[in-house]
Amino acid sequence: MQLEKEKKEKRERERCRALAQRIAEEANPASAALLGEQMPKLTEALHRAGVEAEEWTEGSAAELLVVADPAWETLPETLPARVLLVSDESTVMAGWAEQLAQRGYYRDMFWRSKGRTQQSALFRAAQPGALAVVKGYEQELDTLRDRMVRAERSCGEQAALIERLRSDLALSRSHEKQLEETLGEVTGSTFWKLTWPARYVVSKSRQIWHTFPLFVLLGELRRDGISGVREHARARREYAALFPGNLLRADRFAPVELLQCFGLHSLSIECLSSFLSGFTIEDYFLDYAENEGLASTLCSYHKNFIGAIDSGIIPPAAFAVTTSTICDGNVNTFRHLSEKHHVPSFLLDIPQCDTPDAAAYVTGQLKELVSMLEDTFHKKFQPEELTAVLQRENESKACYERFLKHMQTHHYPSTLTLQMYMLFASHMNIGTPEILHFYQQMEAETAAAPDFHGTNILWVHLLPYYQETLKEYFNLTDDYQIQAIEMNLDYRTPLDTEHPLEALADKMIHNVYNGPYARKAKLVSELAQDLQSDGVINFCHWGCKQSSGGVMLLKEELDRQNIPLLVLDGDGMDRRNSHDGQIRTRFEAFLEVLRQRKEEA
Repeated sequence: MQLEKEKKEKRERERCRALAQRIAEEANPASAALLGEQMPKLTEALHRAGVEAEEWTEGSAAELLVVADPAWETLPETLPARVLLVSDESTVMAGWAEQLAQRGYYRDMFWRSKGRTQQSALFRAAQPGALAVVKGYEQELDTLRDRMVRAERSCGEQAALIERLRSDLALSRSHEKQLEETLGEVTGSTFWKLTWPARYVVSKSRQIWHTFPLFVLLGELRRDGISGVREHARARREYAALFPGNLLRADRFAPVELLQCFGLHSLSIECLSSFLSGFTIEDYFLDYAENEGLASTLCSYHKNFIGAIDSGIIPPAAFAVTTSTICDGNVNTFRHLSEKHHVPSFLLDIPQCDTPDAAAYVTGQLKELVSMLEDTFHKKFQPEELTAVLQRENESKACYERFLKHMQTHHYPSTLTLQMYMLFASHMNIGTPEILHFYQQMEAETAAAPDFHGTNILWVHLLPYYQETLKEYFNLTDDYQIQAIEMNLDYRTPLDTEHPLEALADKMIHNVYNGPYARKAKLVSELAQDLQSDGVINFCHWGCKQSSGGVMLLKEELDRQNIPLLVLDGDGMDRRNSHDGQIRTRFEAFLEVLRQRKEEA
């Protein structure tokens, strides 16, 4: 509530500042008198703009009367030479115009309204010529006609897009139904049932061939020779030095807090793939995975990860944990690596409904995971360790929330790489002392940072950290900054440290990515308003269905709040799937729109 009040206050101050500056430059009155609710703020703004201003009183000698929010005011008995009406609604102007006309005041057509949130009209005691009146009203009508034409064009384009999407959806559903019927006929056939033992034997033989150490060594010798085998061994030693101890693969929705209690280091698919992409070697692993039969349309993060493991460059982990949240690719990737490399794995099935049964179901799975971890790593689970982890997580998130509050008005220079890797701090290592210190430092640095008067952007989904245009505008610049990435704020509620397992279950069930896209759209809208963002950029990552499929829902939500949205297409790590020229054109056009909105505000 307090945050909303502060945001409203800032918006009103900025509105009064812009109006006062315009009055000083275009109306240029020797003195002004003010009437209305915004009088104190506007008076202060006029003083700063160099205009003598005071509260309106009968008999005032002011040259200009400014009436703020005229819907709640009464026309004074005596009036100065000029009257300026300012309102959030244009519908109140007609009544005042009629009353002023009866007093011999006519609208000055050279004064134009700017912005949809603050309509204004200037009236003079002198009657203008008929030609000036006709020309002025026609200019205003031309502006309205242009806006109407653009709105109709945009509406038509959106309607056509919706129709195409509906047609594609209907076709996809029909195709899906046909595939399900065909699959049912195959799996229900007598031949399929009779040949099951043979298929089982063949499958296990393939696993042994690909995983038995001697066979793996012979395969590497045949494929890469002795020098290649030596290079793979050297790479594995370096990897073990970088990631000592028991390494665990986990997706970013997995309960890493629980894993920390067993001394496990969590590494995500996105983290490793981004690391490899940073060395510009992602194309080798992507091609390797596709040569194994993976579809070119699969998420490049998953293909890169699979290629790195299957090629032998990166060794398999000691354990793997994933969830059913949002990404089907996660489940299939973990299943593939678990079966091919004999890695113990655990799948957490997260219901999308918010019921006591769902919470109990997830809590039961967490207890099963604890038991499996105890058997695998020969360590007894200590609930008090998990409680300490959750306490640090709550403190870290509180620091981050205060950091975001500072980011409303302060400038925190960063890079695309830092913004992306904050995702791993908020998910893969959350709850550790190091991450708590990281957030505490960010909060302190931002609180002491200078004020920011540039363009604030809220980013949605992944960041193409290597994109030249985006690096030019966002990396350590003074004019543009990314305030936050919505993925770092997918769950903002403090965790119940007295019931740690139940708290983790609640965190996974109520994650905005678990369930309908409307949850995410609402979060983005709320964040953009709380952070007072100038605009939102949604990055549609190649191969990610949810980032592209929910764009229209996000646009509808932001349109209701009058928040500009830019949709960029590309690849978060594969440079071959991103086109800098196209991104530059659309991005710079979006920045121009934001600039014009600021001028009109």
